[in-house]
Amino acid sequence: MVNAILVAFCFLCWTDVQGQSNKVHILNAADSASLVGVHILDLKGDLNRVSNEDGLIDRPQKKGRWKVSHIGYQSQFINEWEDIDSLFLQARRFELETVEVYGFDLIDYLKQSISKTRTANQGQLSSDPMLLRKRATTNGKITQLYQIQIQANENKELLLCGIDYAAESDLKTSLKAGGYIESDYLLDQLKVNYPATYLLKYLVRHEVTEVKVDSETVNISFKGSLSDSMQAEMELEEGKLVFGLPDRQLMHLEWVSRPKIRFRSDYSKRYKKRYSLAIRRNYNAWDFDRNQAGHQRLKEFNTSVNLLVRVKKDIDEVVLNNQVIGGLPLNSSLKCQKMDPGKALIDQLNEVSPSHSNFLLSEAEKKFLINNGNVN
Repeated sequence: MVNAILVAFCFLCWTDVQGQSNKVHILNAADSASLVGVHILDLKGDLNRVSNEDGLIDRPQKKGRWKVSHIGYQSQFINEWEDIDSLFLQARRFELETVEVYGFDLIDYLKQSISKTRTANQGQLSSDPMLLRKRATTNGKITQLYQIQIQANENKELLLCGIDYAAESDLKTSLKAGGYIESDYLLDQLKVNYPATYLLKYLVRHEVTEVKVDSETVNISFKGSLSDSMQAEMELEEGKLVFGLPDRQLMHLEWVSRPKIRFRSDYSKRYKKRYSLAIRRNYNAWDFDRNQAGHQRLKEFNTSVNLLVRVKKDIDEVVLNNQVIGGLPLNSSLKCQKMDPGKALIDQLNEVSPSHSNFLLSEAEKKFLINNGNVN
């Protein structure tokens, strides 16, 4: 009889537990949308939680003191979770000073940015005309310069529409001209999800150093290290991310990295020379805005790579600058040529008509084009 009562009692307890969900749903009070990356901070212990992509957390099973925190929303404090199945957070609409962040999930923000981009931007190449600028300096002197008007067509193929090009002709070695841009790499850089994808792929470790939130943006500063297929682990000295609110759309991303100076030997099939290369500094920055439909669009990107190039015993300091800018009043009458993704950009210059454009050219660059201009 005692055993029967005990079994019945255990069964009732089990059914009571099963009837209660072990998840709590965190939502936006304005539209009942699930909130991802909400931090549940255990103020009396270390059982912290972060809401998943469905806005769910595991229900805390003990009494205590919990802080529910999410950037852009008012925090809440909870003592017991037993009767809470859903929790609604109110958006914070006033400007905040710098806030202290516990366990801020940078990776989650990057993943969400990529997911939103894939949904909103099919093909992810802007159809607006853009200007591509590449400049190489060797030991402080301009050695290669070109500007190309580029545009994507309705098939999301990249068109080359006009070129201004010059290269130093009396160099001891062609390597000093600063190399060339692979067309498929340029295509990657122009896609709006490229920088976030790159960080997710090569970010080895990171630390969020500061977060600022106002009514329109989330500004994140971070540091850490990167490691790609070409270099050993390199220090990420300073990184900055800006997301628009309320949709967390990526508006700006930049970082500076410095690897240890190590020369990597290689052979150039193009120039038929063996050389060694070391990267001293790498700077990358992307800016985005919104098109008329409110979708993310590339506005500008800048890259700058400081290199040491060694050919035999000579070591040269080479700086490569690449820049793409949208929103300029470019020449719409130029005849465009479809870019070949499998062919280096410099090998396609003869196929593009001169644009005779002075956009963004400094006086030194104008002089360099006049003295060395060619399309060979």
